[in-house]
Amino acid sequence: MKPQIIDKLDHVNASFHSVYGTIRSSWKRNDTSFQWKITIPCNTTATVYIPAPSKTKVKENGKKPVSKDMKFVKMEGQYAVFEVRSGNYLFSVER
Repeated sequence: MKPQIIDKLDHVNASFHSVYGTIRSSWKRNDTSFQWKITIPCNTTATVYIPAPSKTKVKENGKKPVSKDMKFVKMEGQYAVFEVRSGNYLFSVER
């Protein structure tokens, strides 16, 4: 999952009904922050690209993203890439 940030958009809500369940993505941004809520269906994983200048700027539910359900993979351009297991996540990045 990789949000496409476009200058004139400040929020997006989307969902997709896959064979594994509903995938949800909802992001919003302002001048100082970016927030992204995602839902990954049971028994699946996702690669998520979070727009951030470094992995240290990324928070998950207000905390450093450290858990058995997620793993930092790499920085790719201006995205911090994480592998996440099924569940609900709230990522945030302060600019």
